[in-house]
Amino acid sequence: MPRLVLAAALVGAAAAAGCGGGGAKGPKTPKPAESIVQFQARLSTAVAAIQRGQCDAVGVFNAKAGFSLPCTAAAKKPFAGFRITGSKVYGSGAVVEFKDAEVPQRLGIYTAALGEDSKYQLTGPVSPIFPVTTLDKKPKDPAKMDQAAQAMVDAIRTNDCNRFIAAVYTPPQLPRIQACKQELTDAYGPLRLQLTQHKDARPVRLDGNAAFMFYALQTGDQYRTLIVSQGGTRAAPKGFVTFRGPPAKKK
Repeated sequence: MPRLVLAAALVGAAAAAGCGGGGAKGPKTPKPAESIVQFQARLSTAVAAIQRGQCDAVGVFNAKAGFSLPCTAAAKKPFAGFRITGSKVYGSGAVVEFKDAEVPQRLGIYTAALGEDSKYQLTGPVSPIFPVTTLDKKPKDPAKMDQAAQAMVDAIRTNDCNRFIAAVYTPPQLPRIQACKQELTDAYGPLRLQLTQHKDARPVRLDGNAAFMFYALQTGDQYRTLIVSQGGTRAAPKGFVTFRGPPAKKK
């Protein structure tokens, strides 16, 4: 389970700027089929199943997620003492903060979004580690996060490897060519086709915090949650992931 340590500067000073809809009208946010508290219960139950070696139960939790919890003997140690310390919903997305044996003094982070079943699912692509909570900290520069969201969409739509690497988070262990094939060509292939067909599709800001901003992206009747990561105050925001939600009609 990849966990990525992010610098303390990420959650330092926060600006007073708000994180509303960015002044743009967009898709109607899907109605969740569960509360964030219910999702937390499902997540905690799945982690407890890891400790008991009940991998079938973990598999059920992972089935519709974009980020899988590992069910191995090695996973039991870092997950020991797992407890959720806080969460917050941002439009069709959410952030869940937790502690366990791997992060006893800091916070592990899961990003989540409404899936095709309208329930919250882990999105990945990694589980960052922060020094302090970010749930109520405002973003330093929402406009730059908006630009990062659009840059991610443009890179996927044009199938441009150079633009994709510059605009979107890819696992650091992946070489550039492999990252483009695995992430841009393969994983985002279906979205690229939809973006090509729906040239007016654009990300519309929902809400977020100092670490993550959530956007609605609708192509025809297909709704997605797009997430941008701040990644540190010295780094420019980058696209984090998109996650397919339930079909929804435009307003």
